[in-house]
Amino acid sequence: MTTPSRLTQIHGSLAAAVISQAVRDATRQMGSAKKSATTWLLQNDDGFRFWCIVLAMDPDQTRQELSDLLDARKNNAKLSLWASQQQRTAEPANSDKS
Repeated sequence: MTTPSRLTQIHGSLAAAVISQAVRDATRQMGSAKKSATTWLLQNDDGFRFWCIVLAMDPDQTRQELSDLLDARKNNAKLSLWASQQQRTAEPANSDKS
């Protein structure tokens, strides 16, 4: 028979896996999978709230931290893209000086 503490541990592991998968999908996937995961993480969804409570995490604070993380990743990606475009633009000018 499974003890109550073992059930709590199992539920906690499941909750962590559910939220972790959504974060991975929101940060690594493309298209509808990314959009679906991002929506689930950031909108006031009972499922996300439930899994946060299972982990004894404040859903609103967790959602804000995830929002900040996703915004930072998006901004870093835009910055990286801009930097690589600038580098490609500058390379022909540098090769002409040789």
